[in-house]
Parts: sequence; structure tokens; C-alpha cells
Amino acid sequence: MEKLKKEYEDKLNKMKEDHTAETKKLGEEAKVQGEAITSLSQERDAAVGHL
Repeated sequence: MEKLKKEYEDKLNKMKEDHTAETKKLGEEAKVQGEAITSLSQERDAAVGHL
């Protein structure tokens, strides 16, 4: 029974670690995309301002 409990806890901890890593990765990707959108918006506004 202890072995099953240990296996369960190990799997649960692995899932928590994977979730944390995935959440961090998605947060970083969202930040990069947001920065790209901001940059493109500023370039567009500058180009429109020159017309």
C-alpha cells in the first residue's frame, strides 16, 4: 500500500511541476506576443502619421 501511495504522490508532483512549467511558458509567450503587438501598433501609427 505504501508503494502505491508513493507512486501516486510522485505522479501528482510530476503533474504539478509540468503544470507550473507550462503556465510559465505560456505566460512568457503571451508577453512576447503582447510586445510584438505593441511594436507593430506603434509602427502602424507612425506610418499613418506620415501620410
